[in-house]
Amino acid sequence: MQPKFLIGLLFALASSFAFALPGPVGKALYGSGWSPGSVTLVRLTGCALVLLVPTLIQLRGKWGEVRAHWRLVVAFGLFSMTGVQATYFVAVERLNVTIAILLEMTAPMMIVFWLWARTKARPSGLTFFGLAISMIGLVAVLDVGSVIGEGSGSLDALGVVMGLASAVCLAVYFMISANDSVRIPSTALTGLGFAVGAIGTVPFVALGLLPWKATTDPVALGQWSAPWFIAHSIIIVFTVAAYVLGVVGLRLMGAGVGSFVNLTEVLFAAVVAWWLLGETLASIQFVGGAAILAGVVFVKLGERPRGRSPMSKKMPGIEPRRRVKWRPTRKKNHKRKDGTPGNKTQNGDKGQSQKKVQEGNQKRPQRREVTPL
Repeated sequence: MQPKFLIGLLFALASSFAFALPGPVGKALYGSGWSPGSVTLVRLTGCALVLLVPTLIQLRGKWGEVRAHWRLVVAFGLFSMTGVQATYFVAVERLNVTIAILLEMTAPMMIVFWLWARTKARPSGLTFFGLAISMIGLVAVLDVGSVIGEGSGSLDALGVVMGLASAVCLAVYFMISANDSVRIPSTALTGLGFAVGAIGTVPFVALGLLPWKATTDPVALGQWSAPWFIAHSIIIVFTVAAYVLGVVGLRLMGAGVGSFVNLTEVLFAAVVAWWLLGETLASIQFVGGAAILAGVVFVKLGERPRGRSPMSKKMPGIEPRRRVKWRPTRKKNHKRKDGTPGNKTQNGDKGQSQKKVQEGNQKRPQRREVTPL
């Protein structure tokens, strides 16, 4: 594997771990009286303020790039920040948490089929094999069998729709973050996304889709008790790190492979929940995590090398067409056999202007020569 891919893999794994930590801390905040809407809005607003100065520093002299890609920046904030969290919390409210996460983590599958439909290039067999192994590992990490055995009842239709909508928003995050044609620095793009996301969350809170409730009670983090602002500070710091590292890793790896690496977030979340909240962690979950990583390797091996598609190959005996820049030709002065200039004028008559000059000279009165007496 290329060093660029290995560096991107390290950034993506670090991003997955940073994404996993705010989940259990947010769950602890819910237990102390905070609502999902208040945690989300405080999280996005705090992240935007933390990245305000670095964003302004990195955008010096590059605001033209932001204006050129303002639609992408707005989409990044609304889908990656507001959309992912708002739709996920609605899904969690109506479904089991495990089912909601399973629906959200179908984003890599959506990306594979989206790239297939867009490029008309069928993924290789290794890609499909890695996709299957990763999904099996995800099911093992989430321990879906025990959830189904508990008999959670029929699935709520709106909850399923919101879970799939969360997957779509997550897929948009991967696609935009992996777009290396945008010259906006990763930290600046993340900071702008947080600002747009915080503004976009306000209507959800105002309409009651994300209820607002906040308290100043201490938060129980495992065996420790922390003030509410410490818990929010942990969420904000690790969220900033997760998005910044994630954008860098995705630009080095690509959206397809990077989205599969993000599946390790579920395993990291289970480990953090076991460490902070004392939740049980089964051995099958570690096996599932290993299966997810194995699936990532197969997906990477199944990637087609860039620039080697059948359409890009040079056909034998046919030279590629070259673009020639048009330049106006200069008129050359040439003479006829009789010595008169023969330049063409705009109306196409040769030497017409010179003839007029000669005729005018002939019509002038001749000076009479006076001979001396």
